[in-house]
Amino acid sequence: HSAGLILSSGLWALLAWTQLPAETVQTQFFIIIVVSALAAGATGILAPLKITGRVYIALMLAPASLRLMVDGDPALGVLGLVFCGVMIASHRNSHALLLRSIALGRENPGLVSELRARNDEIEQINQSLEQRVADRTRALELLAVRPRREAGPNRNSFRRSATRSALRSTACWAWPR
Repeated sequence: HSAGLILSSGLWALLAWTQLPAETVQTQFFIIIVVSALAAGATGILAPLKITGRVYIALMLAPASLRLMVDGDPALGVLGLVFCGVMIASHRNSHALLLRSIALGRENPGLVSELRARNDEIEQINQSLEQRVADRTRALELLAVRPRREAGPNRNSFRRSATRSALRSTACWAWPR
């Protein structure tokens, strides 16, 4: 697989090296565009192949750029070398992104199971809390339903105390003195 890619890029490099100075301007631009497009496409498609992808891109662009610098337009040749560097850097970034995505894909099942365990724990805590609230509500309802004589003086004393406390706290902030 890698050998075929390197061979094909070598053939494109040979075409660019032999045909760029001798052909018409339209043919030169056609070769430059095709070689550039193949190299740009390789940045993503060959991301799994770290070394092969970089060699492919360099073989596609460097010979054509050097040939332009020697026998053609030096400025276009320099731009071709800069483009070659940018494409190799883009391939490096695509390769790193691919590796990071694979690593995250392997981590995600562990994170998902950890999240499920925490959700189950929270659900159990919520159920326990709901049960405690229901128990306390029942106890308060029983106290409220008991006849007064069973409640005794403590109940009336508690009501008076709570009413006074509520009025005092309301008076502090609701009415100026």
